[in-house]
Amino acid sequence: MKPHYIPDNHGITTRIFIPIQEWNSLKAEHTEIERQRTYEIPQWHKDLVLERMEAFKRGTEELIDFEEAMDEIEKNL
Repeated sequence: MKPHYIPDNHGITTRIFIPIQEWNSLKAEHTEIERQRTYEIPQWHKDLVLERMEAFKRGTEELIDFEEAMDEIEKNL
């Protein structure tokens, strides 16, 4: 197998790309891979996201880049 490791902006591997043929082979060997957990998103969370999207459209909500947000969170740990 030849996975491709994908780093974030800090050089830390955060994702792996596996060619589809190899993924299908892994699924055939390990049937438990196909089992997925599905979670229902609570209505309050959906409402909050919609509310924030509307605020962004009105210009009253500020967005920041994911990496910037993670850097800020890590500074406060």
